[in-house]
Amino acid sequence: IKGELESLKETLAEQELRGVTVFFRDDEGKPCIGDHMIKGFLKAAAEAIGRTLPRKNGTMLNSVSYTESVINQHCTVSDQFIAFDKDVMRNADGTINYKQRSLRAMTAQGPRVSLAKSECVPAGAAIKFDLIVMENSPLTEETLKKLFDYGQISGIGQWRNARYGAFTYTLTKKS
Repeated sequence: IKGELESLKETLAEQELRGVTVFFRDDEGKPCIGDHMIKGFLKAAAEAIGRTLPRKNGTMLNSVSYTESVINQHCTVSDQFIAFDKDVMRNADGTINYKQRSLRAMTAQGPRVSLAKSECVPAGAAIKFDLIVMENSPLTEETLKKLFDYGQISGIGQWRNARYGAFTYTLTKKS
C-alpha cells in the first residue's frame, strides 16, 4: 500500500502548476486568445456602457439585452484563435514569469481566499483579427468604436480588472 500512496502524491512541480491559467497556443507555440473572448469583451463593454445611459428598449447600447443579442447574432470573429505578436513574459532563465494575485470570495462556508496564477504577455503585445458583421446590422461602426473604446478602461482577459489587457485599437473597414 505504501507504493500506491507514493504514486498518488503530486510532485512539487505539479502542485506549482495546478490552477494556473495559460494561453492557448498556435502551431508555432505563440500564445493566443479564443474568438469567444472578443465577443465576450464586446458584451461586457455593452453592459458597462449601457448602465451609464438612459434605458430605451430596442436601441443599441441603451438596451443592454438588445445590444448583447445583436452581438451574438450579427457578428463573428474570423479565426477561432488569435495569436499575439509576442511570447509570454519570461524570466532571465527562460522560464515563464507568472503573475499572481489573491482572490477573495464569500462562500456558504464563509470568506475564502485563494491564489490565482496566470501567464501574461508583455505590454505592447498586439493581436489582429477580422470581425465580420452582417450587412444592415444595427451593430454599426460607430457602436463598435464605442465598445472597443471601453478597452482602455477594462481590458480583455484574466486580469482585465487590474488594467492588464487594457488596449487601444485600429479599426479598418473591409469591403
